[in-house]
Amino acid sequence: MMGLYVPRSDIYRLQGTIFQVGTYIDEHVVDRISSIYTEVKKTFEEQTSTLSAISYSIEDTLDYFSKRGVKNGSVSRVRSYFYLYPDTMRLSKYAADLAIQRFGPDSELSLEVYQDQETQYERLTLYVRQHKYDNKTMKVIKQIRKEYRESFAETRGRFLLTTDFRIPE
Repeated sequence: MMGLYVPRSDIYRLQGTIFQVGTYIDEHVVDRISSIYTEVKKTFEEQTSTLSAISYSIEDTLDYFSKRGVKNGSVSRVRSYFYLYPDTMRLSKYAADLAIQRFGPDSELSLEVYQDQETQYERLTLYVRQHKYDNKTMKVIKQIRKEYRESFAETRGRFLLTTDFRIPE
């Protein structure tokens, strides 16, 4: 009988089958073990590659905001949110560009993760802050919201452009 001898004094578990120590495992099982190992290794490499790409995109996005003067309430929380919902990166950049265009250089933008303390509800929020608020402020915000909702209807993460009526720092 050809096969693999399991030399340790443990019990090995593979695909729901328990192999007692010191038993021979036939070639079919050895082939299956090899196949599973190859699949796990390939999946790990793909996930590592994807994670590296996402990490690069996140850092690139944070740099994008920094270069445009968008403040960041907590870089680590925003970064974590981007890891959970990478599709919000393009959406938030798009909304920030529209807000910069429409509100001008005197306004301040701040990207933060809002979290409701009672419900643990979280969303990525881009706050517009101005020295002077008028009726036009909310109209412009609602127009921008409509534009990004139409362009990014399939986004999984939550994002909101709004104002907290604070004065820029």
